[in-house]
Amino acid sequence: MQRKVAIIAAILPLFLCTLVSADGGWQTDIRVRLLDAENRLIIGQRPEAADEWNARYDVPALLFGDIMAYIEEPGGGRYWRKIKNYREGYPDAKIWYLVVESHLEGEIVKLNWNPSNFPTGMKIILLDTTTGNEIDMKIQAEYSYQNVGKRKFQVEVQH
Repeated sequence: MQRKVAIIAAILPLFLCTLVSADGGWQTDIRVRLLDAENRLIIGQRPEAADEWNARYDVPALLFGDIMAYIEEPGGGRYWRKIKNYREGYPDAKIWYLVVESHLEGEIVKLNWNPSNFPTGMKIILLDTTTGNEIDMKIQAEYSYQNVGKRKFQVEVQH
């Protein structure tokens, strides 16, 4: 049973990614790796998406294993995929709260993404809330740190 859940959890985000490929938005994968374990988080924006729960675009996280990465919403929801609203001509900042948890302390955790997935004219910053490090995600394609347990990040987008 647990194997079936893991397979469904791996396939569902891939299937849902095809729904976001139409015009009017953007999305990117953030891969979180520790040793042989990996989680893929997806963030993005679409005009018809909602900042709160949206069944068409948001995928709840199933958390188990050596690494548990998820997007945490202020109301307590945890997601592997969270697409927020974007309104052309209404520049507003959007923030995704990322959390990475693992019991494998001392190991290196690596986050990576493809900077070419971001639209021009957009500023996107990854903030490590533990160290205060700010990474321009359009210039740098990865970030690594030594695991000491739970770690929180913010990804902020400004148009």
